[in-house]
Amino acid sequence: MGFNIKTSIVVLFYTIGTGLSLLIALLPFTLFLYYILVKSQNLLLFVTLPLTISFFWLLGFFIFVIVHSKLVVPLLLPTVKVGEYPINSSLARRYFLRLSADNIAKYWVKTLEWIPFLAQLHLYSFMLKQYGVRIGKRVYIATETRIDALPLVEIGDDTFIAPRAVIGVHINHHGTNILFKPVKIGKKCFIGQNSVVTPGAILEDGAILGAYSVIKLNTRIPASEVWAGLPAKPLKKSRVQRNNSFGSNETL
Repeated sequence: MGFNIKTSIVVLFYTIGTGLSLLIALLPFTLFLYYILVKSQNLLLFVTLPLTISFFWLLGFFIFVIVHSKLVVPLLLPTVKVGEYPINSSLARRYFLRLSADNIAKYWVKTLEWIPFLAQLHLYSFMLKQYGVRIGKRVYIATETRIDALPLVEIGDDTFIAPRAVIGVHINHHGTNILFKPVKIGKKCFIGQNSVVTPGAILEDGAILGAYSVIKLNTRIPASEVWAGLPAKPLKKSRVQRNNSFGSNETL
């Protein structure tokens, strides 16, 4: 099944809405550059350009995320519901559009990674929250991670997500369907580098998933257990002693 009329209209208006969100977000940045390069003859403003451009670029990120996630996405795209849908159906296509709604914001975050820890500790979590992910306090999300920005994802306090990890609530199921199931990650969990958390997974408090590991569909990792492998399997109980978000003393 191809796009029906409803889906085509949704795609059209969503594209327009996203474009307008970008224009609004970049307007302060554009006006500032116009003032500096065309109107102003103030040498001090030219000297401070690296700082001021960074500020307006960061401001544009916040404006885009808020306008896009709070207005455009809720008004034009459907709320993704748990279930299995034919991959070529009109609803599935609109769900795919919702899955990719945060792509511009994700790339925008990457342009700000040169500022130490700003993206990992604040911006990425802020962006995901606006698009629906439930994230606790003091969560560290390293660079190049991929997390489906949907309300089906929940991440508890003090969790550490290493570089290039993938947390997904959707998967191609049986080749013809797309499956959506929630993922719940508890408090003080550790998700290793390049690991994959698949739909339906539950990591209880203190669970550890080793690097380059893949959790099978609908798998539960009990509290304080260490799992690793492809597919991930239990290795041993962990004795994790964490006094704060990223733990000063930790033994396995």
